Amino acid sequence: MLPGWWAVFEDLYLKEGVKFADFPEGGIEKWAASLDDIPAEWAAEISSKGYPGDDIVAKWQEITAANGYKWARHWGKK
Repeated sequence: MLPGWWAVFEDLYLKEGVKFADFPEGGIEKWAASLDDIPAEWAAEISSKGYPGDDIVAKWQEITAANGYKWARHWGKK
């Protein structure tokens, strides 16, 4: 999610009673590292159909990072 949108959604969530918990920075990276690399699986599936799956995943992460999203992990690694 782009940073500018977060404030809009956070206000809506809080009005509905959603409670947020802080996650220690090192904990986020550890948690992200424990997840399956679904983008890499998607890239492999798309590549098997003749499309540049790895390039699409890399570009997706590059564009979102350039727009302010801070990734806790690099996704789509071969």
